[in-house]
Amino acid sequence: MFNWLNDKTTENVRRVVSGESQRIGIPCLAMFGIECPHCLRARRLYAERHDDEASSIYKKKFFVCYAFILSDQYEDYSRRVTLFQMPVNVTDKIVRKMHPKAPNSWGDAVDPEKGYTLIIEKTSGSDGRTQYDVDKGKPMSITKLWNKYKEEIIDIHDQALLSYMLVSNQIQIFQPRFEMKENETIEIRMLPCKNENKYPISYLFFHWNVTQLREDEIAFECRYKVDCIRKKLEAEADYQEPSDIIHEDEEIEL
Repeated sequence: MFNWLNDKTTENVRRVVSGESQRIGIPCLAMFGIECPHCLRARRLYAERHDDEASSIYKKKFFVCYAFILSDQYEDYSRRVTLFQMPVNVTDKIVRKMHPKAPNSWGDAVDPEKGYTLIIEKTSGSDGRTQYDVDKGKPMSITKLWNKYKEEIIDIHDQALLSYMLVSNQIQIFQPRFEMKENETIEIRMLPCKNENKYPISYLFFHWNVTQLREDEIAFECRYKVDCIRKKLEAEADYQEPSDIIHEDEEIEL
């Protein structure tokens, strides 16, 4: 089952870590409880007043969920469980609008039987920066599809395994910042978490614009990821639900 723990995976990780691919950045090792060399470098640059360079490499948070992509222009994703990178402001609005006590609450978007689609629009603001908005779509039952796929997907809250699968190209991800055109809309149907008692949106910390690593640092990151995944597969740790999905750490600019 876990055939990604092989030499090809290590080479894919090396390619990403060395900066040959920047769509998926480099996982921040602080997610896994160890000191991250990129965070240390960024803090040093901040201390030396190199704010622009420090900001470009400092860890960025991006939110992810599982979804079906329904729009016709993305037929390659049709009826396929896809990891969806959720823009920050879209995540914030969904979290607020799904709350049962929110004014004009949308209700639970991910309920397999009673959930609904989401319409996400990508535009350019007056300052030229990309903006996203989200609105409630139509009711859509996915009970049969969910029963078919839920045992195959990775727990959205398993940061180590999800990060490793991303950098090793073993999982498909839809990134609106790259895939969507300006003034385009997309319709998606969010899926529940594999453990339906957990929140359906999670987050990862990655570094971008980090291309200068020594070979020993690359080898260290590869070895660490393999060890980390093996440990998580060997022992199931109790999960504690975060009190708030939105944290104060720096978020990715989309």
